[in-house]
Amino acid sequence: MKYFVYQAKSKIEMLFDQLPSSNLTTLSEKTSAVLAFLDSNGEIGSLEEPKLYVRGKIPLRWGRFGSPELNCVFFGGTTGTMFVGLGGSYHNVLGASKATARPDSVSATQELVGILLAERLGRPQCMIPDAVKDAIESMEGALPEWMEFVAVVIQHFVEFRVLLGSPLFVAKCSEPDMFEGSERTGVHASEAKKPKVGQGVP
Repeated sequence: MKYFVYQAKSKIEMLFDQLPSSNLTTLSEKTSAVLAFLDSNGEIGSLEEPKLYVRGKIPLRWGRFGSPELNCVFFGGTTGTMFVGLGGSYHNVLGASKATARPDSVSATQELVGILLAERLGRPQCMIPDAVKDAIESMEGALPEWMEFVAVVIQHFVEFRVLLGSPLFVAKCSEPDMFEGSERTGVHASEAKKPKVGQGVP
């Protein structure tokens, strides 16, 4: 069982509708079916080697981001060697007020990138990797939580060690043991327990 914080309903249902007919009805059931299909087809990569989708388990800080009317939610963290930023619509946060959250307001890649870059207006050499790092740094006041996720990869900036994605889901999880941290998630548990943005990252 997963303790979901975020589920991208429109993305999950769009992918689910492409699967063979099924009588599954709940969003959690559909999420599991979609992930099983993507896994069986080898479409989900790791943080070290992302594919069309990426799976990870790292400490993340999260919250609303950008101007209030956009209702963007941003999850950000670091493995110690890579910055990871995930953005989507606050409408998909479990427990969010459906009366105020605009559905799918930042589901498009260009819109998410636009929000990130807008936060750096007036600053020189504005680049997407810098914008992702700035977004993560701006969340320093929030406490990190161990979370697992599967996300669509928007852009992977190998040279800058930055990955930007849009999650299918984000869920709370327990801190991985030493083996799981180093072999499966790309971050050693002891290194990621108290991530410091910028440490170990050029």
